[in-house]
Amino acid sequence: MKILIPSDIIPSKEHNIRAGNIVLYNIIKGFLNKGVQVDFLYFNNDNKKINISDIDLLRNKRFNFVTELKFKPHTKDNYWKKFKKVFLPNMYDLFPILFLKANVKKEVQKIKPDWIFIFWSENLTHLFANIESKVFAYYGNPLCKNMKASNFLLEKFRSNFFQKLLQNIYLYNLSKIHHRIMKNIDIIGNVAKNDALYYKNKGHKNSFYITNTWFNKFSDIQIKKEINKNYKTNIFRIAANLGKLNGTANTYGLIYLFDRLVPVLNEVFKNEKFQLHIFGSGKPESYVLKKSIFKNVIFRGYVRNIDQALLQCPVFLCCNNATRYNVGHTRYLHAWTLGRCVVSHNNVRLAMPELKHNFNCLLGKDEYEIAQNIYKVYKNKKLFKTISCNGFDEFKKSFRSDIVVDKILKKMKSYKD
Repeated sequence: MKILIPSDIIPSKEHNIRAGNIVLYNIIKGFLNKGVQVDFLYFNNDNKKINISDIDLLRNKRFNFVTELKFKPHTKDNYWKKFKKVFLPNMYDLFPILFLKANVKKEVQKIKPDWIFIFWSENLTHLFANIESKVFAYYGNPLCKNMKASNFLLEKFRSNFFQKLLQNIYLYNLSKIHHRIMKNIDIIGNVAKNDALYYKNKGHKNSFYITNTWFNKFSDIQIKKEINKNYKTNIFRIAANLGKLNGTANTYGLIYLFDRLVPVLNEVFKNEKFQLHIFGSGKPESYVLKKSIFKNVIFRGYVRNIDQALLQCPVFLCCNNATRYNVGHTRYLHAWTLGRCVVSHNNVRLAMPELKHNFNCLLGKDEYEIAQNIYKVYKNKKLFKTISCNGFDEFKKSFRSDIVVDKILKKMKSYKD
């Protein structure tokens, strides 16, 4: 089998600022290990100079770097274009990358792949739809769902009536065009179960849930040692955010954390000390920063050695899924690979059903149960060890890249047009 993988990120075995680089590397490696021929087409959106010889995968005879296509994202629109984009848009107005369609068709005709595999990219999913070759989109958050969630925040904290109206008209038109394009994708493998159902309900018959994937830097022995370490309880550290601080999901999560959970945690812990460590690049939205007035909340920013920083925090807390914006996250997998005890909201199971309360994580229906779950871990090291070990085992059972690649190939081979 020959698979073409177009991407705007370079696969790398070195973990850098974007986790996608190494996740993509491991997926490609999984394909190669199964005897698949992989042709890689790089989309250089930033016009950065790349050294192709640095791509480690080139050592494998079944990996071929096809070419580099440069695409400069559109910058400023004049008033007419802005008006047209809102009220009378076509697909090229909304997704300018589609102007590369002719170039892409030529490359696909030369390569003649059995499948095109799109990794975590809305732009490239749109570009390769209806390209006269079968397409498997390994997909994340639905574009329209993400925009609707962003609009809600803008309406609540920033927009006036006129802006709200424009946002809703734009979203309505974008949704129509997006779903029309997506119907040309042969298989949508969505990494959140609720989002796979979302596309199915929109008429995409081959939308299904497939687990996300992550990578494991440490051996089983190393992680078991970390789990068995006696964590300090004089100041109990909780990792309370990971990733871009002004991202949509993180913005929702931070609002929930500051508005609802931190006050309850202060009541539950009383005079016992705890800290909430907020990891991630960028700055939170201004309306989020106004809420973070708690002394025990520490903004760490971007931390280069994030694994070591997380290992100092026995609990990995994620509030994102406690909100109206419920999507799948690799951060749960990241925490599991480090032997951390995952604490979240019950809603996460709608996106990732592998998370099971009192087995591989601790889940609560509201801020009171979530706070109590964190306090239980603080007081009960045996509970921490049990949940953390089960989480690490769940990662190995369900989320390793070789397991995910097997599922992808099985779906491709059984596909009937």
